[in-house]
Formats: sequence, C-alpha cells, structure tokens
Amino acid sequence: MLRAEEVSVRFDGAAALDGASLEVGQGEVVTVLGPSGSGKTTLLRVVAGLQAPDSGRVLLDGGDLSTTPPHRRGIGLVFQDHALFPHRDVAANVAFGLRMRGDPDARIALGRRAAARRARSRARAGTSRPASRRATRLARPAPTGSAAR
Repeated sequence: MLRAEEVSVRFDGAAALDGASLEVGQGEVVTVLGPSGSGKTTLLRVVAGLQAPDSGRVLLDGGDLSTTPPHRRGIGLVFQDHALFPHRDVAANVAFGLRMRGDPDARIALGRRAAARRARSRARAGTSRPASRRATRLARPAPTGSAAR
C-alpha cells in the first residue's frame, strides 16, 4: 500500500501542497484530478522522491520513504509532455526505464509486442486510448498546456 500523510510543500513561501493525504491499496489504480496549480504534480513528485516535502511523509508497504532515494523506490513518474524521448514511441520510452532498472530484454520485448497488439486493436476499434490501464505503481500528472487540448 502507498500512503502519503499530511504532505506539505512550499515554494517561495507559497503552499503548493498543504496537508495533502493519499492512500492507494495494492492493485488499485488511482487518478489524481484537480485544476491547474492545485498541487497534483507536486504530490506525485513527492511520492516519487523527486521533491522533498516540508512536512508529512510517504509510506510504501508501511516503510517510510523519507531517506529512500528516487531510484530505490520502485515508483515511476512519467510526465505527459516534454520529458519523453521525442524520437521514441511510448513502448520505447517505457522500455528505456525497464532496461535502466535491469529488467531482462526478453521481458521488455514481450511488453512491447503486447503494447503494439493493444494499439492495433484500439486502431481497429477507432479509439486512441486504452479503456483501462493495469499498473502497480505508475503516476502520471494530468495534461497541461498543448497536451490538454
């Protein structure tokens, strides 16, 4: 279980998060929604370890992550815009992270083939996005700017 408890973050004296809490159970898929500037990305950055909270804590399976560096947390944060390799498709961007983590190439290739099959199925059905996603720990901020249109 992932839990963020009373997380607060301030930038130049202004509160980006003020006592935010979140709980995600094993196998749950959660969407963080809110208006621009409400702290969604800041909360996800704290969970991923890319931003230290001014107060509060993040727990994963009961263990406090405050001293765990981002690369040891096993939590991914994929920004929707401007943080991906533009010369790669989605599967190749995800595969890069898996390779960096040390996953076997055969497993990565299997995932890429499955993603390609799903994309072809969506194309035949006339939809551009999957109806549901299956992830254990993957956080993605809501679209902003040109991606929101």
